[in-house]
Amino acid sequence: MRLATLGAKNYFAETSLFDGAPHQADIVTIEPVDILLIRQSTLFALVRRRPTWGCLC
Repeated sequence: MRLATLGAKNYFAETSLFDGAPHQADIVTIEPVDILLIRQSTLFALVRRRPTWGCLC
């Protein structure tokens, strides 16, 4: 079942960064993509260093 089609600069699974829950869906690409993986510990360390970034989430 297709839930959504994402395009350039879209993001997914961001809630898992905050609540630690498993991802809600699998992602399948139809063409080559570049991804950015951010670990929860890395995100929290960045927000501690730059608290204003926490408002962007």
